[in-house]
Amino acid sequence: SNDGVKVWHNGNLVWENDVERPAVVYNDMVTLQLQPGSNHFLIRVQNRTGDSGLYVNYKALEPVAVHLPEKMEGNLLAERVADGRESTSSTDLPEAFQEVNWERLATQGNAERGQELFESLACGRCHSLTSESVASVGPSLAGAGKRFSTIQLAESILLPSRRVSPLFRQTRLKTRSGEEVSGLVVAETADQIVLVVPDTSRKTIAKEEVIDRKTTELSPMPDGLIATPQELSDIVAYLLEFRD
Repeated sequence: SNDGVKVWHNGNLVWENDVERPAVVYNDMVTLQLQPGSNHFLIRVQNRTGDSGLYVNYKALEPVAVHLPEKMEGNLLAERVADGRESTSSTDLPEAFQEVNWERLATQGNAERGQELFESLACGRCHSLTSESVASVGPSLAGAGKRFSTIQLAESILLPSRRVSPLFRQTRLKTRSGEEVSGLVVAETADQIVLVVPDTSRKTIAKEEVIDRKTTELSPMPDGLIATPQELSDIVAYLLEFRD
């Protein structure tokens, strides 16, 4: 970087170097442990004199998918869904939400009602809200207020299958009896597979009964959990309160 640099990982400062220097590849190298699901990085350059610059390179021990951030203002969510790049029903924005003002979404919400909704939908069975607790099924929401924007949270709630980490993709099993079961594989042995199904209960299937197995591009999180824009405003307002 030219000059100093700070790096945040999921809202936590992980590197700081207050220097005056030209930008050269591999000025600094930072080793990190990625979390299951989404990992968000913010890099800030402190330019003192002359030109400014930044190189960002990464190397991972396992395959990772890297995305540059998208601009998050206006009705961008509705525009992205409507532009025809996605065609499956799991990525169609419900009609009731197509006119939502995404910039004002969180400011119109009631965090207390959002907490009640979060608890009534049993979201905590899949998502942890603190760094001390471990989410056994879905990505952690610890520090959501620092890690995610309003529109990122709204998108993940309304369109859970639009972007799914390979760690959280749904698996479909078909058994000899004709039963079809879909869910997230949370445990597997030589004899059986344990899935968390959409109602958040666990189902154990004997491997000898499985005749077909397929990993899909879908999220185990079901569509349609949030029914109205007001509910969405409330639950987003609640999640944005978590900044630690």
